[in-house]
Amino acid sequence: MPNMGSAVSIFKQSSDPASSATAGDLWSDTDSNTLYRRNDSNDAWLKITDSTNYNIQVEEIVMPYSTTIGDYAQPSSATASSEKAGPSIDIDDDFSSAGSWSLSSIDSIGSGTMLHNDTTSNSGDFTSYEELPETLDDSADWTLDFDLKWNSVAGGGSGGGYWFIGLGNDATNGAMSTSPALVFGMAHNGADNNCAIYSYDGSSWTNRGYTGNKTADNSGTWYYFRLYRSGGTIYGKLFTDSSRSSQEGATVSWSTSSLGSFSYWVATNDPTGTATSKAFNANLDNLDLTGTATGNPASNAVDNNTATYWQSNSETNPNIYVDLGSNKNFNGLAIYPNSETTETEIKLQISTSTSFSTTSRTITVSNLTNGEYNYVRWNNILGRYVRIYGSSGDSKILAINEIKTLSYTDDELTFEHGHLPISSTDTSLALNGT
Repeated sequence: MPNMGSAVSIFKQSSDPASSATAGDLWSDTDSNTLYRRNDSNDAWLKITDSTNYNIQVEEIVMPYSTTIGDYAQPSSATASSEKAGPSIDIDDDFSSAGSWSLSSIDSIGSGTMLHNDTTSNSGDFTSYEELPETLDDSADWTLDFDLKWNSVAGGGSGGGYWFIGLGNDATNGAMSTSPALVFGMAHNGADNNCAIYSYDGSSWTNRGYTGNKTADNSGTWYYFRLYRSGGTIYGKLFTDSSRSSQEGATVSWSTSSLGSFSYWVATNDPTGTATSKAFNANLDNLDLTGTATGNPASNAVDNNTATYWQSNSETNPNIYVDLGSNKNFNGLAIYPNSETTETEIKLQISTSTSFSTTSRTITVSNLTNGEYNYVRWNNILGRYVRIYGSSGDSKILAINEIKTLSYTDDELTFEHGHLPISSTDTSLALNGT
């Protein structure tokens, strides 16, 4: 059997420990600051070095880490437990004491208005608009009611007066110059009254259908309109009574999966530009708009815009997870928290699927700073999805402006081969998990 040797003794003292030493032992002479090794014959000390000139330090090796947001990837999507709905919109404007309306008051219709055009060119330039207090969400249901009465139509030439009330998305040219825009109203040419929905796609107006045709001149008669969205379909109805119980003609319905969001309500004449050489006069009354404004969807957390944010409802375990598109070596996350958060603790969970069974880090939310990126790291783990999970156990709100992820290739991890252990239960933000 080969001699495996015995453990080396290390002596740190001023006197020579020869009587106790064996071959291979080390002696640090505290008088001369010199390091010796006992020779193989165990009859002398071999001087190694002056220990004042031989300083051995332990180097701390860590995983690659960055606090530069440009090194972080933008996730492709985000899915949340819930999103806070936007505030309700309820506008009720009474225009019964109609006053004069002119181009100079194009954006101030709110004090009672007579829709009145005394010129002989009706090319859609006469439009009034009012900004909504909140933007109507593309997916929300809403209802727009208004009353409209023709007073007179005069002048020669073809065509007649067109008056429509609707929703638009731009403050230029009467909120009708960019998509989307949607209007509902009546055309009057002195003989017939046609009620229709028109939509605008950014380049042209499209007639979405008529409620029916009245063959008599009904100047001086009030009509009661209802334009509404329900379950992805736009509806238009015309009524003969203010309680909207007696319908006139057919219902216009137009199914659209993505109409767009609206920021203005509008009152406009002749959006199709077909009426010419007519002067007409009409009154607007009792405009009422109800609906739900844009909320705080999960997509806001991955839109590369720190001005928008996702916010959950107040709930137990609010959470959001992001998808990087494929499995990656994850070891870092950049979170841009929002001050609407009331959650007190979050868990960071990584998985190759949308089932999250393990926790990589636990963070006390008060250790995060709102309004800036916070960089959090963990022991490297393979995964595609990262979830931020509210874990206080109480009904709380979680709100985040942006989420970005840090990952490395296998070669990069091989080069940076060491790392400090990070406990999944540590709640601080220190890079070594302490």
